[in-house]
Amino acid sequence: MLESMAGWGRGQGWAGWAFRGGYGKLLSEIKYHRRLKSLIAIKLKVSEFLPECAGKMQFYLAVLDDRVREIDENPAIGIIFCRSKDRTG
Repeated sequence: MLESMAGWGRGQGWAGWAFRGGYGKLLSEIKYHRRLKSLIAIKLKVSEFLPECAGKMQFYLAVLDDRVREIDENPAIGIIFCRSKDRTG
């Protein structure tokens, strides 16, 4: 999967693995895309998608925007990869 991210084009950079919080591992990876001027939070789920996954991602994005994002950068983008291909939730 990580190899496929290399196809996202030039301008992306690795910012860190396993952004951690008080409850352990929160995000699988954080990338920074220079052209978008935005942090990209990536969550790899081994389980099926649940609606709370989106809520948690919104929380993580708010924290990144509040505590990590620089003034001249765009808001963070969140991507959730789940085991299930069923998109009906």
